[in-house]
Parts: sequence; C-alpha cells; structure tokens
Amino acid sequence: MLLLYTLEAVFGLGVAGMSGAQESARPAQGFAGCIQPAKQDGSLSLSFRNSCSQNMQFTISWNGTHPTQKRTYYIGGAGIRQVNKVDKDWVFSGEAPATFDGGGKGDVLVLERATPVRDLYRLFFHNNHANYALADVVIALHFLPPTSGIATIHRQVVLDPRGDYSCCFFDKTVFAKYEVSAVKAEDDPE
Repeated sequence: MLLLYTLEAVFGLGVAGMSGAQESARPAQGFAGCIQPAKQDGSLSLSFRNSCSQNMQFTISWNGTHPTQKRTYYIGGAGIRQVNKVDKDWVFSGEAPATFDGGGKGDVLVLERATPVRDLYRLFFHNNHANYALADVVIALHFLPPTSGIATIHRQVVLDPRGDYSCCFFDKTVFAKYEVSAVKAEDDPE
C-alpha cells in the first residue's frame, strides 16, 4: 500500500518530587483495573502506571483537605505519570477510559518535521501547556493525481506537559497536502 502509517507513542516520565514526610495514604482499594501505583514513597508526588493500551483517566480523593477534594488525571495508554500530592491522605477512587469532561481548554498544534528521507515528513502533535492534555486530532491527506481521494487519520492521545506525540508519516510523493480537519484538546480536569 502506498500509504505509510506509523504509530509511535512517546511518553515521558516527568520529574520526581523532593523527599518529604512519611505518607499516610490509603490506596489499597480500587487497584484492580488498568491503573496501578508505580511508586509509593515519601516524595511530594505519586506515580501511576497504566497497564492497558488505551488512554485512561483516574480519580483521587484527597481526604486531608476540607472539604475532601476529588481530582481527575489523564494517563496515556501503557504510560506512566506522576501526580503532585495535594495531601498525604488520599484514596484512589476510580478509573475510566479518557473522555473530555470539563477540564481547561488545551493548546495542541500539529507540526511537520523533516526526516532523513527526501519528501518524507513526520507529523507530530505538540502540547503547548504545562499540564497533561487529552487531544483528539483528525488529519485529511489528499492524494496526488492521478489518484483522487482523501485518507483520514484520527488519533486520540494523552500528551505530557509540553510534550510531543509522533503521529504518522506524510509522504509528498504520495500526497499533495494534508489538512488538520479537527483538533480538540483539554487539559487535566483537575
């Protein structure tokens, strides 16, 4: 097939917080699904691992605050992410597939970068915000004549803060142009 597609998930690990006081968390319940604790120590952050391939969101109830705060966080498929502690007393209270549900408006761009191969470019999604973001992007690829038609690429990804996601290749010997048909992005609904 003339169309080259490559899906490469690029997920960073974030920066660990500084060591702090002994943690009094109660995360033992609720870890039966995709989201699992990756590291539990006395630092100022918690690490979680998504053992599933789909993008997920999870909720933590921070019980030491008055009133109790529930915060939801995005995590990419097979990804790891850190969450800054709001309090030492927390409970994992649920997980679900990632959805757009009222977080701040994200800022995601589609960028083109050259490869060492002439006329072959890689398309990236870039998160311009300092928060994790859920992005839903649709790109239309217009074939060169004599072939007519449009190929569509649709991706929903979780982007690290200021991070990139390598979407796909754009081959100028096959396609006349690409158009970003739609970009919907939302920051963590914290």
